[in-house]
Amino acid sequence: MNRCGILAGALAVLAAPLDAAPAGPVPPGVPAASVPDQPWYPKGYRDFRIAAADEIATFPRESWTLMQRAEYDLGLCDDKYRDRAGQYAELALEVARLGSEMKRLGYPAGVFEQPLLDYERDGLASLKLPAAAQEAAAAGSSAPDRLSALAAQMESRRQRAQTGMPIVYRGCSSASVAVAASRRRRFGALRGSPGVAIEMSPPGGHLWLLNGFAFRVCERKSGNPWDHIACGWNEYSAGAGAQVSGRYIYEARWPDGTVRRGARILEFDADGSNRAIRFDRD
Repeated sequence: MNRCGILAGALAVLAAPLDAAPAGPVPPGVPAASVPDQPWYPKGYRDFRIAAADEIATFPRESWTLMQRAEYDLGLCDDKYRDRAGQYAELALEVARLGSEMKRLGYPAGVFEQPLLDYERDGLASLKLPAAAQEAAAAGSSAPDRLSALAAQMESRRQRAQTGMPIVYRGCSSASVAVAASRRRRFGALRGSPGVAIEMSPPGGHLWLLNGFAFRVCERKSGNPWDHIACGWNEYSAGAGAQVSGRYIYEARWPDGTVRRGARILEFDADGSNRAIRFDRD
């Protein structure tokens, strides 16, 4: 398995039984113009923001998780957007998620847009500090503290606008932990399980997989996301165990020269019965 490349490790995700949705073409990403460049974005960061916007649009949190209480909690205690490549990705996904969810809940832009931009700019500033300074900054202003301050700013604006549900940050509250536990029960095994078997039809084919988020980042960075080495694709052969979940871009090749490319949603199977992913040539 080849783990070289600019996004090595992007496939380190929870192992679980999977329900492989039918294959389809690779869809176009979200328009780059939907993520305006900012003068304070460091080089390369906007690529992550565009990929994050695409990821959130493809895999939004379920509506019931947003509406389970009469308030909007900025916190996220499950693993839905974990295991991405590096700190830029984590911040980009968090900002994209918060902005998307607040739009879905109907908050006016004046409530959240500027506070969220300030939050993103401060987060990037801390990431550019030397390692020792980063540790000191983290000790003085932890992520929960920053999210609490963000929630307070947004809530103040919401109250002035007299609109929407209260905006809070409760961290991993008992309700949030219960949701995360329910998600883990629904979505199966923990990391370290054998994973699922790769099946190729007809036999003899080889498969490469790349997480959809990593594909979009490499598309922006290199211009050729199908470069297996540069983008850190992982190769599998029939019978190999795969620990994958989420949206994947694939390339399958057979000895007769046939190549199939596309996108698949590999979702957790609630009853744990499906433990194979099959890729068909014909």
